[in-house]
Amino acid sequence: RAKGASDPDYAATVEATDFNVGRIIDALEEQGLSDNTIVIFHSDNGGNRRYIQPFNGGKGTVYEGGLRVPTAVWGPGVIQGSADEPMLSMDIYPTLLDLAGIEPPEGHHLDGESLAPLLTGKVSKLNRDKVFWHFPSYIGGGGPSSAMRAGDWKLIEQFETQTYEVYNLANDPGETRNLL
Repeated sequence: RAKGASDPDYAATVEATDFNVGRIIDALEEQGLSDNTIVIFHSDNGGNRRYIQPFNGGKGTVYEGGLRVPTAVWGPGVIQGSADEPMLSMDIYPTLLDLAGIEPPEGHHLDGESLAPLLTGKVSKLNRDKVFWHFPSYIGGGGPSSAMRAGDWKLIEQFETQTYEVYNLANDPGETRNLL
């Protein structure tokens, strides 16, 4: 409030989160644990609709505003930088196994894909052709729906209305023009 923020509660939350994540990393370094610790900061399904422009949707939707969430990874072997590559929370488990050099138990199916090659700079894109999201409930203003993304193309199914939407995210990242 003293700094004149337009949304002082949100600004305070962001500042407190940043400060406290920094405290965790500092503590790991002070205790000599930073050489064998991976820290992942990952938001859940979407942001506050006031702060997601140019994206459509928000928390609880399968539009980009509900799916594009901040994720930061810090630890040994992880290079500094950024990527605009779709990832899913189910990618975290195989990523941690891979970064730790641990094979999954035999016969254990991994739903996600390891992000380790991307995080360590071995590749600039993941080698998967589709990602899927399924929201069978009512949260954050969204209704039951699913989405599939293949490259720049995205298909959304709205269960209640039994309607479909198709977007080309390269040309329309805000999902304003349904191509059906």
